[in-house]
Amino acid sequence: GICTDNVLPGDCVGVQDEWFKDTPCSAITCPQHTGACCDGTTGVCEDDVLPGDCVGVQDEWFKDTPCSAITCPQHTGACCDRATGICTKDVFPQDCQGGKRDWHKGMPCSDVNCYPEKVPTLSTWGAIILTLLLLAGVIYFGRRAAALDD
Repeated sequence: GICTDNVLPGDCVGVQDEWFKDTPCSAITCPQHTGACCDGTTGVCEDDVLPGDCVGVQDEWFKDTPCSAITCPQHTGACCDRATGICTKDVFPQDCQGGKRDWHKGMPCSDVNCYPEKVPTLSTWGAIILTLLLLAGVIYFGRRAAALDD
C-alpha cells in the first residue's frame, strides 16, 4: 500500500510491487493485494491472505487468486534420520519430526547426504585425564580405608 516516486522498473520487483511508467504516486491508487496461501506442509489453503502472512518454509502465495482456483498439495520429501543414517523417501513433513530427523522438501534420498552422527569418543587427553582421576580416587580411598583399619 506504499508508493514511491522516481523508481526504476528494475527496482520494483517485489511480489506485491507494480511499476507505472511516467506516473507519479499522486495519480494512482496503491492497493494492497491479497491472495491464496497454500501450506505445503498440510495441503490446506487459506483465502485473502497478505503475502507477509504467508511466509512459512512450505507456504506458497498466489496474488489475487482464490483457493478454489489452485491446487494445494501436501509436499513430500526425503526424511534423514541422523541417528541411524537411514533415509526414507516420499515422507510428509509431519512424519519426519522429533529426534535427529531432517526433512528435505521434494528431494529423493539419492540427493540427501544422510550419514549417522558420530558417537563421541574419548580423545587421548580425555583418556589420560580420566586415568589420573581414577588413580587419584584409588589412592584417596585406599589411604582412607587403611586409616580406618588402624
